[in-house]
Amino acid sequence: MTGFFKIDVKGLHEIKLLVKNISCDLVPQTIVDRIGHYLSLAIKSRTARGVDPSGDRFAPYAPGTVESRTRRQRPTKHVDLNDTGRMLAAVTFDATPRRVRVFFADATQAEKGFYLDSGTKRMPERPFFRLGLDDVNEIMSMLDDRLTEVLSAK
Repeated sequence: MTGFFKIDVKGLHEIKLLVKNISCDLVPQTIVDRIGHYLSLAIKSRTARGVDPSGDRFAPYAPGTVESRTRRQRPTKHVDLNDTGRMLAAVTFDATPRRVRVFFADATQAEKGFYLDSGTKRMPERPFFRLGLDDVNEIMSMLDDRLTEVLSAK
């Protein structure tokens, strides 16, 4: 069973408009695979650094979380949303010639990710499962490179 949740992404509409009518030959599977790999890696590496897609640091852990992590000899100063490693390990992607889907391969980890990303009444939002402007620019660059390659071959 897989689990995922929807996050609205600024800039995604522009990317969709750009690629809406592009043929599958123009954007081969290798490109969409590269985009999926890039996005899943970007989420994992940013989260490990303790920053959201805008580069802002995550809110600090609550005192109870600090106490629990200290007892288990887990780091407390750097908020990386990594306790057991299972949540970030569950981040994966699949790609077709028309779309890339980044998701959690495990429903339990998807639920955990949703609460960490969105926050709750007792826990601040720590947005990590989203695209940032740098991500949108990187995807646009990948597509632009491919378009340049195709146009220069003709």
